Amino acid sequence: MAVFDVIIVGAGPAGSTLARLLGGQRSVLLLEARNILDAPPSGTSREKCCGGLLAPDAQAMLRRLDLQLSNAALDSRQPLAVRALDLATGQSRLYPREYVNMDRPAFERWLLSLLPEGAAVRENARVVSVLWSDASSGWHVRVREPYGVREERSRLLVAADGAGSIVRRLLGSPPRPECRYLAVQDVFESNGSDNRGVSGRDEYLAFFHPTITDFYGWVIPKRDRTLLGVLLPSRSRRNDPIPLLMTSIRERLAWYGHVFSGPAKRQGGCALRPKPEDVFLGVNGAFCVGEAAGFISPSSAEGFSYAFSSAEALAASILGGFSGRNILADYAARTRRLRLNMLAKNWKARVMYSPPLRRLVMRSGIFADRRG
Repeated sequence: MAVFDVIIVGAGPAGSTLARLLGGQRSVLLLEARNILDAPPSGTSREKCCGGLLAPDAQAMLRRLDLQLSNAALDSRQPLAVRALDLATGQSRLYPREYVNMDRPAFERWLLSLLPEGAAVRENARVVSVLWSDASSGWHVRVREPYGVREERSRLLVAADGAGSIVRRLLGSPPRPECRYLAVQDVFESNGSDNRGVSGRDEYLAFFHPTITDFYGWVIPKRDRTLLGVLLPSRSRRNDPIPLLMTSIRERLAWYGHVFSGPAKRQGGCALRPKPEDVFLGVNGAFCVGEAAGFISPSSAEGFSYAFSSAEALAASILGGFSGRNILADYAARTRRLRLNMLAKNWKARVMYSPPLRRLVMRSGIFADRRG
């Protein structure tokens, strides 16, 4: 049986980036439970529940990695502002924000296309168990595939399988229930120009309401569809079924010019809103990157920049010639800035998600687009 240098579980931005950075110098096996390379119809449940926006920090990381986003991954609608809307008070402000609007499945396929020959990819491969043997045998990873269960072995193991990371749980450190959220997103077909709100301009929307969620919801226009989503606490006291809740949100948004018609394709997934203490980098010989590690913005749930940054940091630690605990120590040192960034974002979140403070900030108009 072949023994890989590194097995990476999860072929999202963090896993694909790590595989690309390691693949030319280490033998890498990248395992993915989904079928990414096969383009699914737009809006299907096979897609990851994601708004598909690259924030300025993520764009900066792509430049740092010397990558230029494929034109095939770009959406034709590129609004340059986000409207913050407090549904409880009716307050509304427009804020300049240079997001890049993209197609998430096409983005993931593009990242996989960049892998060197030294990186093997297997899709429809779900990890069911991991076992550390010893320094000579390394990790034994059992994988369920369409034709059965097989075992793979590697010297190092990396969890890059997102907020609901199976590998992180198998390693003994699941995220705390308090930081877990359910992302629900409805995908509506559109004509490429609707859902511009009361301003009549193309813009993104972030909406808030304390009885709906203590986080936020969004409306994102795409070329041929519109996304309506919300992040819900997994331990919410709210007893409303999801279909009734989404209908209620649609009715509230209609008052502000956002009308959603026709049937929707519903997507769902796990999300985190972590504090720095929720970050889990790994154990001897096993590591976590991206959202599997807990690296995601507590204020906006932006994860692409953290995925790229943590993958870059772990690749540098692995290629640095360290082993075991020394890799983990070096990785911890290289991600210290990310954890400090999360601490700052936690303080920002206290303002954004405190209804009185948010109303005060929105009333002040600080940082707002005066046209909005």
